[in-house]
Order: sequence, then structure tokens, then C-alpha cells
Amino acid sequence: MKTTVALVLAALPALAGAAPIPFAQYIKIFTGMAEAEVIDIAGSPDYRSDGPTTMTRRPDGSRVYSRRYTLSWRAGGVTPYTTHIVFRDGVVEEIRRDKQF
Repeated sequence: MKTTVALVLAALPALAGAAPIPFAQYIKIFTGMAEAEVIDIAGSPDYRSDGPTTMTRRPDGSRVYSRRYTLSWRAGGVTPYTTHIVFRDGVVEEIRRDKQF
């Protein structure tokens, strides 16, 4: 019984979602930042959406691969904004904040 209770209590933090990004932290995020810097400011995201990996050819015939993905922090509590940050190859490309009603 004690073991079961201890396991349930240990799992609770993992079940909790990430906190939304307060405005004071949101304004510190800008395009060109690395993913690690964003997570250091905003904390772990609620959701990660992997986008496509694209390939382009250079004039010399070599291939360049680029990966795009989005990290999202859902609205909650006193912060009614969901924040989506789009990364290309680990660098912020786009920042969007949507108000939830």
C-alpha cells in the first residue's frame, strides 16, 4: 500500500502540464534565439509538433536539409494566452501568441 501511494505521488509532477508563459517572460523571447535559451526562459512546453524536413540543392549540387517544428505552451490560470514558437534547425523563426476565450 505504501509503495502504491509513493508511486502515485512520484508520478504527479509528470502528469501536470507546463505552465503558460507570463508576459514578463514572453517579451524576452525573440527570433534568432536557440531552443535551449527559449526553454530556459519559458520552461518546458506542453506540446511539440514536428514539421517537415525539407531538402534544397545548392548551385554546386550539394544538398541542405532543414527541419521545422513548433513548441506550444497552453493558456491557463491567470495567463489566457497560448504561445506557439516555430523553430527552424533549432532557432526561433516565428513567435505567435493567441488569446483563449
